[in-house]
Amino acid sequence: MFLKFDEEVRRILLGAKREMKLLRHPYIGTEHLLIALTQCDGVAKDILLKNGVQAEKLLELAKQLIVLGGAEEPDGQDSFSPMARKVLLQSEQEANAYGERLAGTEDILVALIKERMCLAVRLLNTLEISVQKVFADAVLIMGGDMATAKAEFAMSRGKGNKKSSTPTLEQYSRDVTL
Repeated sequence: MFLKFDEEVRRILLGAKREMKLLRHPYIGTEHLLIALTQCDGVAKDILLKNGVQAEKLLELAKQLIVLGGAEEPDGQDSFSPMARKVLLQSEQEANAYGERLAGTEDILVALIKERMCLAVRLLNTLEISVQKVFADAVLIMGGDMATAKAEFAMSRGKGNKKSSTPTLEQYSRDVTL
């Protein structure tokens, strides 16, 4: 399934599987990908460290907030949660958009942040990390500029150019009428 990744990303995927087993979770989720990004060498680790993200704090928070233990180990591609699978596929598209043949750790980081409702972003927000700054740093390293980073971040948040009359409500809720 995931053939368009560089060697660093392959190590991230193994690290995410290791974290899943350590936490006794039944799947590899976005939270495991984020923890692995902070532990394995790569551009994303440098960006996360620069923005104050620490692997130990993420792991501790994941242990406190996500309690699913006791599950059997999953097999193959089914071990990825639907959101993690979506993030990995999106990271390939991010790499292609910036003219890269293989997705790197920075592409996974950008794809994670674009999925604003995933557990990885929620963990970053809980740790009071500026997700927008992490996103901008990643886009700049990938070859984009600040205007591109701001526009992409706004689009990923569903805001575009439209100003919301209820930003707090939209930040902490989900429209279930669709």
